Amino acid sequence: MNENKLKKSIIIINALLIFGLVIYAIIFFIINKNLNLADFSGNYEVGNQRLLWRGFAEAICSLFGIVYIVGHILVIHSAMKKLYIPFWKMLAYFVVQVGIMFVCVIPFAIFDLSYLGDYVFPIWNIAGMLLLVLVIYSLVYFYRKNIQLK
Repeated sequence: MNENKLKKSIIIINALLIFGLVIYAIIFFIINKNLNLADFSGNYEVGNQRLLWRGFAEAICSLFGIVYIVGHILVIHSAMKKLYIPFWKMLAYFVVQVGIMFVCVIPFAIFDLSYLGDYVFPIWNIAGMLLLVLVIYSLVYFYRKNIQLK
């Protein structure tokens, strides 16, 4: 995989994640403002609608999160075969990725602070998987580096 193809793949993968997180945050914001259970106490239909939309938002976020993680695994795997990517660059890249995830949801959470945890929750899952990918990359990187030194 050449460098231009790598960059294009990463941009597509990141765009998909950003799209998924923004859609997730928009749906959550709408249901928190329009289908708040405190405003409709005792109305089971509102509760059911809220749960339906919440499940839909979580499914979208999960789908795009899985595509994001699997895409990164494939891109990094193919890139490591042909390109040398310094460890510090990869670490910086992953830190920026987590920052981008927060930028996608925090603007919505600021206007809906009572549900801040709901907005940030999917990021922990995706960031955890991304951390696992970084650890695996690190192990491979340092293993290759030790072999080259010998």
